[in-house]
Amino acid sequence: MSTSTLLPEYVGIIQDTSLDFYNNSTNLLAILGDYLAEINENIKFNKSLVTTNVLSSYTVLYNELNKTNFTIPDFQLVNGQVVPTGVKQLDNQFILYFVEKYLSLADSYKTTISKNITNNSYFAPFSDDIGCIIETTTILDDNTVPYFDIFTQNYLLPINIPTTLLNKVSLNEKLILKAFSFYTDPLLRSNLYGLQTGNLNANTAQTSHGTNLINDVLYYKRAVSNHHDFLVVMQVTLNIIADFILFFENLNPRDQNPERKAVFYKYYITNMENLQVQVDVLKNVLNQTILSSSAVLGVS
Repeated sequence: MSTSTLLPEYVGIIQDTSLDFYNNSTNLLAILGDYLAEINENIKFNKSLVTTNVLSSYTVLYNELNKTNFTIPDFQLVNGQVVPTGVKQLDNQFILYFVEKYLSLADSYKTTISKNITNNSYFAPFSDDIGCIIETTTILDDNTVPYFDIFTQNYLLPINIPTTLLNKVSLNEKLILKAFSFYTDPLLRSNLYGLQTGNLNANTAQTSHGTNLINDVLYYKRAVSNHHDFLVVMQVTLNIIADFILFFENLNPRDQNPERKAVFYKYYITNMENLQVQVDVLKNVLNQTILSSSAVLGVS
């Protein structure tokens, strides 16, 4: 599981303050009014730390969250007073917050709590990689795209990154990986082109192709065509936790700004002598001066 949590984005109020903000926001509860239910659950969690039986208090809290599928009592602020207003379904960010709280406990605590949760669905050890179990985007790589498709005319350009890393790298890193694949994959396939003979196409994999090297692109087609069926089976089998698992497909704590995009193959950095040096993406100096050159010797 990721060690970061999205809760501070909700209750740790950080905003561009102004004079109007201080003049109008005189009540903290008014600021946090949309998240009184979440705050109440977090208060109950922290109160468990100072009880005489911490494990029992934790178990009651986690059992309640699991039993109600994270549907908790809600409140609103009326004339300066907090009043009940029914129930509220927590969103996936807050579900993740409480799951992370559980996973951060000592193993002996987790074992005891989990055993006493009725029909436990959420509070068990699992990785955020679980969200990739039906991911089809990253199936395409050099092991599945046929070598005859040199310039990816028949299939999408592979990102060449393991599926389990897809949501653990930043957008910039994905762009760089994709850009490098754009240049290196055709080179690889061009070098392998002589190992294949005849008229190769997308249907070659469906026949006995003997010495013609062609990858199992049928695996990708099967995965895409059965994607919906996989989703249905997962929903039926995993029940209420299925939606939460799918939530991990789009969870990437490292990429906080989806609008950020920039790939520079050549750019300048300033060294210790305040001189600009042109480097590549790996910070290798591009304009090195050969020590025996006339420029160093001062010979025109």
